Amino acid sequence: MAQRFAQFIMIQAQNILMMLGKIPTPDGEMYPPNFESAKMLIEQLEMMEVKTKGNLSPQEAALLEKALSQIKLAFMESTGGTPHTMIPSRPMGELPTMEELNEDEEDEGTPEQLRSPVAEKPAAPTPAPAPVVEEVENKKKFVKKYT
Repeated sequence: MAQRFAQFIMIQAQNILMMLGKIPTPDGEMYPPNFESAKMLIEQLEMMEVKTKGNLSPQEAALLEKALSQIKLAFMESTGGTPHTMIPSRPMGELPTMEELNEDEEDEGTPEQLRSPVAEKPAAPTPAPAPVVEEVENKKKFVKKYT
């Protein structure tokens, strides 16, 4: 299990370095820096550190602490000295409650009312309905009886 934890930490660290534009692609090209994604991944590792405190072996805790410190340093180098805590996050907004979702569905109207005339495409011709085959009334019904 310790090996998988170490692999997880190293993969996360590698992903952060890639988001910072520090690791080239297999083609040798550099990714443009994406500080918001790097910040999110750093915060996830910080969350792992908090949530696993006291449950890690000394080696695992040291690995996580060292990886975090090196990644935070790389982040500051990439941003010109700005720590990851100073980078603004995209506002996610609050998730709507179930009541709000249900109210929105009632207020939306029918699908025909929601369609905009600009986005409407010409409808394909509607196929004629299949003829209805009437059931024969003299069919035998099979009933299973238990005795």
